[in-house]
Amino acid sequence: MPGRKFAQSEELFLLMHSCSEKMKRFVAHKDKRRMSGLTINQIEIIHYVFSEGEVSMGNLIERLRVSKSAASQSVSGLIRRGYLRKWHDKKDARIVYICGTKKLLRVKSAVENIISTYIFPVFEGLSEKDRDSLKRILVKVQDGLERELS
Repeated sequence: MPGRKFAQSEELFLLMHSCSEKMKRFVAHKDKRRMSGLTINQIEIIHYVFSEGEVSMGNLIERLRVSKSAASQSVSGLIRRGYLRKWHDKKDARIVYICGTKKLLRVKSAVENIISTYIFPVFEGLSEKDRDSLKRILVKVQDGLERELS
């Protein structure tokens, strides 16, 4: 029944979109100090830079599974706010690196607090098996989206 399959796909799409939007609103609502108005993508980038230190934009895009334009936009916002700096590889100018600034180090605990206090607990009701299943399914969905966009 193509109609039922379409309806199920539409329902899944709307559910994923709703979860994404609610997660953004949830973090904004819970973050009473308004952490400089950082987006979820920017918080993810900051968390990744904290854990890895100096990273290439290519590695950042691959690890966070975001588009080049989304990563560039988020990183540019963080550079404008003084949280990151970037430079080009001396041997291959196509390679761009980013790292945190001293200003970023001053907000490290606030960002880690947002993640541990507001984001991680959302998934506490899931068993390890459920988390693995959810991750597997979301990776498949994301791969499908990337395939269709390429």
